[in-house]
Amino acid sequence: MQKNQKEIVVASKKFRLSLEEQEYLRRIGLSVQAVHLYELLHQKGKLTAQRAASYTYDFPSAEYRLFYDLEKHRLVRRLPGRPRAFEALPLSTGLKSSFQATEKDLQQLIHSVISQKGSTDQLEIIIGRQALYDAYLRLANQAKHEIWLYSIGIAFSEKLESTQRATIKRGVSVKHIVQQHKISNQHIISKWQRIGVRLRYYKQARGFHFFVIDHTRVCITFSSPEDTENRLSILTDNPAAAQLFCAQFQSLWSMAEDIA
Repeated sequence: MQKNQKEIVVASKKFRLSLEEQEYLRRIGLSVQAVHLYELLHQKGKLTAQRAASYTYDFPSAEYRLFYDLEKHRLVRRLPGRPRAFEALPLSTGLKSSFQATEKDLQQLIHSVISQKGSTDQLEIIIGRQALYDAYLRLANQAKHEIWLYSIGIAFSEKLESTQRATIKRGVSVKHIVQQHKISNQHIISKWQRIGVRLRYYKQARGFHFFVIDHTRVCITFSSPEDTENRLSILTDNPAAAQLFCAQFQSLWSMAEDIA
């Protein structure tokens, strides 16, 4: 075996999904066992169910179910021939494909819900980062009491600043929990604090965030860990969803740290 081939083998054995990538895969519906098998495929290369079972100590039939689940999420491909074998797509390709597949599934699900006769709940799909910011600006201008945000970091633009200032001047309370607090975003955090936004920090992996307007409307966002511009958001005024995320925010707020 040539030197560069040896290096590739050694590198593959050391492959590990990051915590962020693992949490993303769990959020799109994969089990812990499926995530482990996906990581194993990256480490070992193509695997049959029998071979995978020799590593996981599970039944081959169970491995087949996990392979099909990974295939459904477009993370692996089925190889021709017998016995049936699978291999992982390159990580960046697989994660992007899985995000697109999940996005499509959610669109179909939400379309079926809003098409039901007699449904009065607002349901809106928002694609992309800028469209999400535009939706927030629109809803913040309508807020009367409280805005709660839970996000990766904290964005800044002149339009967003003027909207936040006007919102707070109207007497609306704005609370914001950020998942990342570091030197590079401290100056933006300070700007928001000066205009009256109440900020706290609670460290979490990127990929999921939400905001709630007046306890009645919630916008839930999923983003690809490989490309945070690639976002899918669901805006709804469903009372059960709003209540659930209000409770979630209050729990996160109690655990978060004040930012000096």
